[in-house]
Amino acid sequence: DLIARVNRALGDHLFLDRGYQVHAAIDYAITTDHVIRIIEGGVDEFATTTSPACLARLFLEDSRGRRLDFSDVGSGIGYLMPVLVEAYDARDVIVEEPELHLHPALQAALGDVLLDAVNCGSSLIVETHSEHLILRILRRIRQANSGVPIADELKITPEMLSVFYF
Repeated sequence: DLIARVNRALGDHLFLDRGYQVHAAIDYAITTDHVIRIIEGGVDEFATTTSPACLARLFLEDSRGRRLDFSDVGSGIGYLMPVLVEAYDARDVIVEEPELHLHPALQAALGDVLLDAVNCGSSLIVETHSEHLILRILRRIRQANSGVPIADELKITPEMLSVFYF
């Protein structure tokens, strides 16, 4: 469910033209006595251990079906992924400057993602320097309270928001 929410944020709000979706690949599986490397066509055993675990690697897939490593795309998405995961984890979250390394248009779209996360049950405290992000949220308040049709996940009332300006 968390991956589906993150993928919805990537596809519906942030990277519309790229169609990015997050996927995971298991590269290493650690059994109770061996570390094995998963390779195409089989496994390659190469170490001994006593702790069972699993190491998964995240990658992106674009709208053309190309598999991309995070190093293949701009740095902004790498900074954004932890913010998305925490925001959609449906708990109290404090986020510092989630707009770092994002284009101003993506900063505004991030406002929609944060509203979506709040409407999914998260409580957010966001420290930002982005006027674009704040203006998007204020726009959504205006739309929701003026009768303009707006998606349920983007609805916000003035009582749901506090802004402290320093």
